[in-house]
Amino acid sequence: MDVGSTAPFLDDGLARYKRKWGFAPEADPLSPLIAIQTASRAGVAQALGGGPVLAATANGLAEI
Repeated sequence: MDVGSTAPFLDDGLARYKRKWGFAPEADPLSPLIAIQTASRAGVAQALGGGPVLAATANGLAEI
């Protein structure tokens, strides 16, 4: 079931609402990818201007 997309930030209001209903994030194969090179994982969240984010990894989506 596709319930729409949300921002990659874990503290996004819509994402929190959907988690309350038991939905889990999935990678969208049609969404554009953004590559950001940083010295640390924390630098990614800082570069995007928000708190913890979901990122695509070799093992699926992961919180960074």
